Amino acid sequence: MFYRKIITIVFALSLLFGLTMQVLATAASDAINALENLTNTAVEAKIIESVENTGLSSYQILGKIISFVLGILGVIFLGIAIFAGIQWMTAAGNEEKAGQAITLITRATIGLVIIIAAFLLTNYVIFKAITITN
Repeated sequence: MFYRKIITIVFALSLLFGLTMQVLATAASDAINALENLTNTAVEAKIIESVENTGLSSYQILGKIISFVLGILGVIFLGIAIFAGIQWMTAAGNEEKAGQAITLITRATIGLVIIIAAFLLTNYVIFKAITITN
């Protein structure tokens, strides 16, 4: 009885995850198409010369933007972790201050896990979007 519930839950979560990934991949594909349309409009309006001169595809441009944003979030995590570490080391036996530092480190670590998950999810979705459009 217990195993049936576990198997049902795992199956339901797998199905939900798969459907979510498919929807996200389709949304990413639509976003890339919109980016290509925007780039073509910018070329026609002579705002930029041409995308071919850069040698980057729309997927690569979108990937660079996402990597940049996730990189900034990683730097913010590092700053929070250093601040919390200094706060913990300078607590001088004050348990309240040390507790706040530990809480901040815990929250920063959770944030880092979310950032890494977002990076992995983004890579997966962009890969799926590339395979859908090709």
